[in-house]
Amino acid sequence: MKERIEKILAVAGNTFKECVRHRILNVLLIFAAAMIGGSFLIRELAPGAEDRVLIDTGLALTEIFGFLTVVLSLFITSYEEFEMRNIWITLTKPVSRGLFAAGKFAGICLTVTVNTLLMLSLLLLLARINSAAVNTSFIAASIGILLTLYVSAGFTMLFMLTSTNLTTGTLFSVLFYLIGHLTQNLKGLITSPKTAVAVKFTASVFYYVLPDFAAFNFRDQIYLSGGVFHYPLLLKASAYGVLYALACLLIAGFAFSKKEL
Repeated sequence: MKERIEKILAVAGNTFKECVRHRILNVLLIFAAAMIGGSFLIRELAPGAEDRVLIDTGLALTEIFGFLTVVLSLFITSYEEFEMRNIWITLTKPVSRGLFAAGKFAGICLTVTVNTLLMLSLLLLLARINSAAVNTSFIAASIGILLTLYVSAGFTMLFMLTSTNLTTGTLFSVLFYLIGHLTQNLKGLITSPKTAVAVKFTASVFYYVLPDFAAFNFRDQIYLSGGVFHYPLLLKASAYGVLYALACLLIAGFAFSKKEL
């Protein structure tokens, strides 16, 4: 068991180093430029609501650029591993394909965590400069963003490892990310008495298979509950995120073990 953990950590560390070497963390610079420019525009476009618009825009950009980091990290590292055949250097250590998948996922999550925390720190700095109020909802929203990105890393890696080519895997991951923000709309279709049984069944399958990013939208939940944050929601959402990412990882590891390289 100890040897397996050491191998996973070794692959994770190498993945993180590769992401840094390829300057993937420089996505932060694009975010910084967008936020700095946006903070000045907000004063002109939203008089009287600068604080809320600044924070909401910053959090939305953090999630988008975080997902971009996930895709770029997995695409670039996977390209080197599969197209340039560098993966054989790792697999001949020996490291099983399942451990390799687990280590790669951990490395990507580490990269995304570092990048996201840097962006959130920048957003806090801009909020302070603009005298914008920051409360508990900011912390809750930040946790929700990290959970969203971990789940995104899970299904993106699944598509990257199982698709016939990296471009197809990237397209599927982007599609899943977009649909994940619309999954809650299926609830109305499922609960409506006017919906046919066959449609309800199909909608239910999609609802439970597709990621539900609304579960991680803690900021809106706090807003709707009058500023009160219910911590059981955090535990429930965290459990859902961990289980969904773990399921993607297990499927990816199994499929990768059967894949011809």
